[in-house]
Amino acid sequence: MHKVLLEIGDGTASSTATIGHWSVPASTFRWVTAGDEPPFRITADGQITRLEGELPPPLGTGVFPERPHTNQARLDKAERPLLLSESFTHQLDDDATIIVLAPSGMIGPSE
Repeated sequence: MHKVLLEIGDGTASSTATIGHWSVPASTFRWVTAGDEPPFRITADGQITRLEGELPPPLGTGVFPERPHTNQARLDKAERPLLLSESFTHQLDDDATIIVLAPSGMIGPSE
């Protein structure tokens, strides 16, 4: 995605994104976030907390790393990963997307 934006935008097109992977056996969520809105954790009691990790700049910018760091978090059975587009935390003037994963088969509490 990064290379395509560089090619078609000639340095003027950029995009934020989160690419994630859920591992059922390990109850872990792995992700790379490009831009400024990382995933969140919804706890069993409904609290929302930001998942900690590296935040490289948006895709399509000349400073985006060739191999970005992959972040990882283990979630309890009752917790859910939450992904929001930046429009939810900034001005709602563009697309707005919200994704809540409710995985089945999670095992045990986080460490």
